[in-house]
Amino acid sequence: MRLEAGTTLGYYEILSSLGAGGMGEVYRAKDTKLGREVAIKLLLEEVSEDAERLARFEREAKVLASLNHNNIATLYAFDVEGEAPCLVMELVEGETLADRIARGPIPLDQAIPLFLQIAEGLEAAHEKGIIHRDLKPANIKVTGDGDASAGHVKILDFGLAKAMAGDESSAGGASASKSPTLTLAATQRGELLGTAAYMSPEQAKGEPADRRADIWAFGVCLMEALTGLQTFAGNSAPEILARVLERDPDLGTLPDSVGHGQRRVLERCLRKNPAERFQHMGDVRLALEDAEKEPQSTASESKDRKWIAAALVGLLIGALATVGLMPRGGSRSSSTAEPTRFVVRAPDGEPLDSGPIALSPDGRRLAMAVGYGGSRRLVLRELDDFEVRVLAEGASIQRPFFSPDSKAVSYKSAFGIERIEIASGASATVVPIGEGFGASWLSDGRLVLVSDWGEPLRLLQRGAATAETLTEIRVAEGEGGHLWPQVLPGEESVLFTVWKPRPTWGESAIAVADLATGEHRIVLEGGAAGRYAESGHLLFWRNDGLMAVPFDPDRPEAVDATPVRVVDGVRFSLENGSAGFEISRNGTLVYIEGGLDVFEVTDLVDIETRETVERLGVGAVFGDVEFSPDGSRLALTLRGGGTFDIAIWERDRDVLSQLTFGDDNYSPTWNPRGDRLAFRSNRGGRYELWSVAADGSGEPELVVDGETRLPGEETAWSGDGRFLLFSDLASGVSDIWVVDVESGETRAVVASLAAETDPAFSPDGDFVLWSSSETGRYEIFAMPFPAGGGKRQVSSAGGRYARWAPSGDRIFYVGDTGVMEVPVTISGGALELGRPRLFLEISAVQDIAISSDGTTMAIGRSPLETMASEVRVVLNWFEELKRLVPTK
Repeated sequence: MRLEAGTTLGYYEILSSLGAGGMGEVYRAKDTKLGREVAIKLLLEEVSEDAERLARFEREAKVLASLNHNNIATLYAFDVEGEAPCLVMELVEGETLADRIARGPIPLDQAIPLFLQIAEGLEAAHEKGIIHRDLKPANIKVTGDGDASAGHVKILDFGLAKAMAGDESSAGGASASKSPTLTLAATQRGELLGTAAYMSPEQAKGEPADRRADIWAFGVCLMEALTGLQTFAGNSAPEILARVLERDPDLGTLPDSVGHGQRRVLERCLRKNPAERFQHMGDVRLALEDAEKEPQSTASESKDRKWIAAALVGLLIGALATVGLMPRGGSRSSSTAEPTRFVVRAPDGEPLDSGPIALSPDGRRLAMAVGYGGSRRLVLRELDDFEVRVLAEGASIQRPFFSPDSKAVSYKSAFGIERIEIASGASATVVPIGEGFGASWLSDGRLVLVSDWGEPLRLLQRGAATAETLTEIRVAEGEGGHLWPQVLPGEESVLFTVWKPRPTWGESAIAVADLATGEHRIVLEGGAAGRYAESGHLLFWRNDGLMAVPFDPDRPEAVDATPVRVVDGVRFSLENGSAGFEISRNGTLVYIEGGLDVFEVTDLVDIETRETVERLGVGAVFGDVEFSPDGSRLALTLRGGGTFDIAIWERDRDVLSQLTFGDDNYSPTWNPRGDRLAFRSNRGGRYELWSVAADGSGEPELVVDGETRLPGEETAWSGDGRFLLFSDLASGVSDIWVVDVESGETRAVVASLAAETDPAFSPDGDFVLWSSSETGRYEIFAMPFPAGGGKRQVSSAGGRYARWAPSGDRIFYVGDTGVMEVPVTISGGALELGRPRLFLEISAVQDIAISSDGTTMAIGRSPLETMASEVRVVLNWFEELKRLVPTK
């Protein structure tokens, strides 16, 4: 729980928040009994009922209580206020070592005295049989001004400490046999990336960790302090850990002032084999003290060698620049520069996501979401380099976009909109939304976005309370939905696509909204995915190509010029209305070749033979296929242009009949009798849950209105027809709710801070299946219905779109490599689950459905043969654009 200033816990008065760690919130407080200020660490509310973490919290108290050293923060008390356990600790003023390093390398004569104190504190802890196991600059406070004379060190947070083998009593019975548990959930909270870079090789491999793990971390921290650089850097925890295991620290990055003796200390601390490291922290301290006494005789020689190397590198770079062997993506366009064209390929030929690619405003960096299923990655390519960096991995990575200063890239994940600082790799969730159809940053940190399909633009601006507070201001209300905003120069207005109720995509419109008033006006009819180019043009997609007209963002009036086709064959997504192109401020154009993409085809597979017996969706775009109870018909979403409608395909007659017309209707689900279908629609002006007769008679009926709930795409009807599960987006992320069709009452089934989606019933209606992102990636879970409780994880290594076989003896779901199955037994109301195994190896699966007789599986998938894996790059494109479309 978060505490406001003035709140009291016993006789402690909360003064302010000091921040949050992986386990708890930390506050500055006043001890009203003793009249001193203290630090109170309170367990995070979201894990307050987690028995394992509670035990770890108590263990932290016992560990700290056994330590009494000048360089270790003192524990005053352990208490429980209400249901919240807390530690009362010494309030350590000053900055962390991480803060100090962020300002640049620490001079040797200041760093060594500080690290001798760190060594003394660790030595004292080790003598009591306690290892820290999470030593890093963020866990080290430096009081005073941080120089050799005034800086004083305090080591913080022994929350992961364990007693050494053979001495369990000093740490409350903790065992040293296990290294820290690494979880994807921890990564989402920001714990793992901060820890992985300082983790010893034996910890990275899951092997037992002893005091030599602290010696390794000490060496890593000292390297970082002296160089100002992270010793083992990477964009994800797996990448960092791989470098810890595979690479040796580059001692060549140390400054010339570091002598032979200090280099020897670092080299001995950082040997991968713990048997070859220093064996005791006292030996490290003594070696550092001795090294200080050695003469520094090699600095000038080293400096001379570096000057020679630098000169040679300079000559080489000059030669390369002269012959023009490598195009500079960030170079300025000039009046004489001719366009330079080349191709960037996705790593390993992976398919590009159907959402847009992203180009940094300075034209130097290209960000792409690649892959499919649970193997999606966000990758970054510097256009003047050949290396591709992986910034993030996950099942729901989509739709990247850059900050105005080109230093950060954001994307949609299962948790909302994430933001990654490119230089440091620091990542955070900035907006917890369930969907996202385009977003654009302002330089002051505000964000213009579209939270869901067919919704108006929203302007989110930071509030005054905390940096995390976001106040919503709705802008650009009006006809149709709004997509793919772009904040225009001056940051007073935003360009966006207006998706009207029943267009083809080429019949959409481009509009400009005033961010202060929310008023907007159409500036161009008949186009989609508009983008302003600082050459003075409006670019947009129409009829498989890129069109351009002159445009002045300071006078956003209706365009009267005739559009000119400037690029043929540009990719366009029928799924979300995005075009595969982007333009930088300096005239770099990137685009994906193609035309209208085929978002999904559906294979009908014989479950016994696992062979495809029929295919739907060739020449049309189908999705969300669901079998009727008798298996003779399939309900599906028919996607054409920018519209979505429900249709029914009769298998025996091979006849497709459209059931709904107008607005936006999709995700059909049959009731058990087969005479009605539930579906999501915005026919009432907002997204709601409706039902319609399967024969098309009568008018659709409202099931769940959009006043308090915001039904998502996924629904499921119970076997008795009484209950309808649906995903709900009203909380920002998706939760699972149920409506009693008879009474109309709704209630939450699964609600959390994670994304809960893809609900399904067991054949008897006694269990609910769903997908949850609580572990950091989507996994399948099951629990009894309607009682709840007893949640069981069904999948392993990721899972979506679970369906229970009609026989009740197995569960199918979509994994990274294809369709998975899990044997199931229900005994006495208890669920017994077998080991997940591969049922059918198939790529890019989007959804599955099973016929009521259990013989046929419908598999909706993205056809990889139609998916692009290359991005075309044109440098200095503005001059060519101006020749094609002159401006005044």
